[in-house]
Amino acid sequence: MRILFLLLLTGISWGVQAMEKTIPMQQQFGPANAFSVMVPTDWIVGTGESFSLNAPNGGPSLGGTAYRIEHRPPLSEFSNARYQGVDNMGVYTQVGSERTLADGDGVIREYEGVWPGEAFITTYVVACKSKEAIYACLSLVTTKKDFTANRVFYEKMFSTFVIHP
Repeated sequence: MRILFLLLLTGISWGVQAMEKTIPMQQQFGPANAFSVMVPTDWIVGTGESFSLNAPNGGPSLGGTAYRIEHRPPLSEFSNARYQGVDNMGVYTQVGSERTLADGDGVIREYEGVWPGEAFITTYVVACKSKEAIYACLSLVTTKKDFTANRVFYEKMFSTFVIHP
């Protein structure tokens, strides 16, 4: 069944296959405005210095961090360190291969696992990018069921991840 999903992004509309509804989007900026990403307007912005957003009613969450690294290592060095952190959690296993982000300027990996005390599979998606001396990563946490149902939407959301040096 073919279904149309329309994302509104600052006056620009994208048409993709998914579910038939319109999701209003807004740009959210990370720490020190080092990066931004478009997210649904109903996602709740976390408090404090860290970048965090949560969908209403216990839905997916998105977190992000940014660093200024003056010696500018290759992105692979930064991303491998971030992905090693996921491996060290001991909860998630990588699913599939690392891929290049849609814009070609970053990498993304998907993981799955069952969080201690939970009975369902969680999907953990981590994207890393760099530009000049700014290195940033975004991570999405949601159920496997939600990720599978909304994969096209999440891929579009990650495609709006931009570094602002």
